[in-house]
Amino acid sequence: YACQYSASTDGNDLSMLAYTLGIWALGSTMLSTAPVAYISDTVDETKRAQAIALLRTMGDVGFLLGASTTGALADWTGGNLDIAMQSSAGLLCTATTWFASRQYYAYYNNLQQQQLSTKATTATHNDKDEGTKGSK
Repeated sequence: YACQYSASTDGNDLSMLAYTLGIWALGSTMLSTAPVAYISDTVDETKRAQAIALLRTMGDVGFLLGASTTGALADWTGGNLDIAMQSSAGLLCTATTWFASRQYYAYYNNLQQQQLSTKATTATHNDKDEGTKGSK
C-alpha cells in the first residue's frame, strides 16, 4: 500500500507529508524527554526508578489501547478516520488541560503555604526582638 501511495502522489502531498512528519517528530521528542524531566524534579530519588518504569509501562499500554480504540471508533463511525483522529486529539487536549490545572493548583497552594510560613517566621522573630528590648 505504501508503494502504491508513494507512486501516486505529487510534490504537494510529499511536502505536506514531510511537514507533518517533522511536526510529529518534534512532538515525539518533547513527549519522550519532558515527562522524565518532570519525574526527576518531583519524585524522591529512592522512588524515581519505579516512577520512570511506571511512566514507560503506561505509555506502552496507551499506545496499544489508543491504536485499538481509534481503529474501533473508525469502524464504528462507518470508516470515518477523521472522527476517530479528532476524538483522539480531543482526549489528548483534555488530559493535558487536566494535568496543567492540577499542577497550577498544586503550585498555587505551595506558594500560599510558603507565604504563610514566611509570615509566621517573621512574626515570631519580631516578637522575640520586642521581648529582648523590653527586658533590657
